[in-house]
Amino acid sequence: MDEILGFFSNSGAFSCKTSLNNSCSDIVVLTDSIIYNRAELCSKYKIKNCCSDASMLAELYNLKGESFVSELRGDFSIVLYDRNKEEGFLFRDRLGTRPLLYSQVGDKIYFASEAKCLSTYKEIALKPNLKRIIANLFFWFWADKSETYFENVFNVMPGEYIKIRTGSIERIKYWDIVHNKYIKLKVNEVQNELVKVMRMVCNDSQHKIATLLSGGVDSSLVTSLASKNLDDFFALTVKYDDSEDNNDFEFAQKVAKQLVNVKHITNYIPPSFINLNNLDMLTYHLEECVWDRVYFSMYTNYKAAKNCGCDIVISGQGADESWLGYYHYYPLYKFTNKEQFTTDNLLNYFMNRSIRERKNVTESAIEIANGYLDKTIKNNIPFLKDNSWECSNSI
Repeated sequence: MDEILGFFSNSGAFSCKTSLNNSCSDIVVLTDSIIYNRAELCSKYKIKNCCSDASMLAELYNLKGESFVSELRGDFSIVLYDRNKEEGFLFRDRLGTRPLLYSQVGDKIYFASEAKCLSTYKEIALKPNLKRIIANLFFWFWADKSETYFENVFNVMPGEYIKIRTGSIERIKYWDIVHNKYIKLKVNEVQNELVKVMRMVCNDSQHKIATLLSGGVDSSLVTSLASKNLDDFFALTVKYDDSEDNNDFEFAQKVAKQLVNVKHITNYIPPSFINLNNLDMLTYHLEECVWDRVYFSMYTNYKAAKNCGCDIVISGQGADESWLGYYHYYPLYKFTNKEQFTTDNLLNYFMNRSIRERKNVTESAIEIANGYLDKTIKNNIPFLKDNSWECSNSI
């Protein structure tokens, strides 16, 4: 994960404490991202400097202005400063997979990829936001995510960017969940989009890749697709000592045996690993409450990926939330009152799920890719019609 840290001032000044991903005469770009369609965009707009996400983004901004963000497919948090116009921007991906925070103190807007980084500025004292903590305890995934667990520190919301000009701050929504009754993609079209996204993710020969293979349908599918696009890669599976939590383990083994180019690694999670010291460590990285022991498993998998020399881990995150992968998600799609089922609720839910996975990899210093969270896949979630749920266009 690339750390992002700096500030804009109302006078038009810009400063950052992290190394610049891109710095030219006019445009400065800081980014923590995997842009799946970088090569496609470079070809489409004849961008010459395409060696990194940041350099491509700077040129794309020069061509299209702030609307360039709508062209991107992938996970990203982007800070961009236009020296000529003295305008700053904070962009966040459609489902908030990559964290991006900000805090206004006096005439300055501080930004960071993690709240703890903001404490390096003497003007910012991180204090617990009791309102947010209590809301999470009562409303769990559905609590408002605009506020963080720290007072006066806010999230740039999913599908949103913040535009900072002299004397003004503007929040702009560039994307929202579009129900598939408007998109009307057929099953085979959604399948083709997933294949395309996986090809994009695997197409970067500079990185060594692993997948998370639980043995469930979603992780088995992305692992199989990775096998079709990579010469060799690792598949990582967790096994608990408690046998009742290993229901899918045998399926993970079967999938791995069928793929000749995968190196299957099993990571054992003993009960002793789930302890207060590790809980403190995970809470530090997540900057939120740890609700489930699955985060101990995720952490173990990401550490194993790093030990294998992997730079990118492909996850199946997002499919269960969209297509009723677990029975306990079904009530989410069975609201009979349309007012209860809002895009804000959905975005809160997806952001809570995906950002936790993202923050869990920070200590391992690896990237995570989620094909199921791609914008075209998410545009095709089930929709409410005549007070009943129809999943006709889902895979």
